[in-house]
Amino acid sequence: MGKFSLQLEKFKDKVEGRLDLVLQKVALDLTKKVTLKTPVDTGRARASWNVGVNNVDTRMVPEKVSMSQTGAFQKAINRARREIARLIWGDTLYITNNVRYIKYLERGSSTQAPNGMVETTLIDYPLIVKDATREAKQEKP
Repeated sequence: MGKFSLQLEKFKDKVEGRLDLVLQKVALDLTKKVTLKTPVDTGRARASWNVGVNNVDTRMVPEKVSMSQTGAFQKAINRARREIARLIWGDTLYITNNVRYIKYLERGSSTQAPNGMVETTLIDYPLIVKDATREAKQEKP
């Protein structure tokens, strides 16, 4: 068994049969953080974050739509919650945004997010997993 496989086995033991819950918590937290870091002008880019389980969701908010920071965040997160609830161990999770200018925002074209959204969120990944593991162990089955 390879080193990575051993690490996964230790992780599975650590969460005491709650692996799916941990994965769902990690997925939701990653999605929330990326979404909240997305700059808002019309709200379209923020609202166009999608989550797909085992497939890429290609939807995006129409160009003419304008919404508040909070409204854009809630639109994206409400869709994400429905998808993430289906996530189980072994699935592939896709977090995507299909607005044509998202790559420029990620490269820091906005003063609201000069360091992007995805890269800065991934820096926090180990802490996100640790927090999700702790929360899952505390929740009653």
